[in-house]
Amino acid sequence: MDIVELKKDIYKHFEEEKRLKSEIPEKIIVSMFEIDCRDMREALSGKHKRIAEEEIEIIAKTARNQTNKLLKKFKEWQDIIEKTPSNIEELNEIREFMTKVPIEIKKIKSEMEKAGEVYEYLNEFSYKFKNDEDF
Repeated sequence: MDIVELKKDIYKHFEEEKRLKSEIPEKIIVSMFEIDCRDMREALSGKHKRIAEEEIEIIAKTARNQTNKLLKKFKEWQDIIEKTPSNIEELNEIREFMTKVPIEIKKIKSEMEKAGEVYEYLNEFSYKFKNDEDF
């Protein structure tokens, strides 16, 4: 399932949660008995809410993985550029690499845009990353 399908499914589960809460009454009177339906209503609607929250976590995990992959690539480039050359050949290699960096950035631009889209989806759901995560 891709991110767009997950997003649609998340909205479907949030809508189902609202529908169940509005359609199932708190209490039903049957003859002389009063039946409390709150627990059942909360259990059913809660399942839809948990499914939606888990799907949001899947999107967040995807965002984390994409970002970490991009950060790793940029870190590798940074290490190459910041390396202190020990001779003229290494200096020329670094200089040559630096001229290729804009081309390399263009190659991964679509990956960066996809990562940005994933973060936009997370923003739609007001997702907040925990402090202990890799960012």
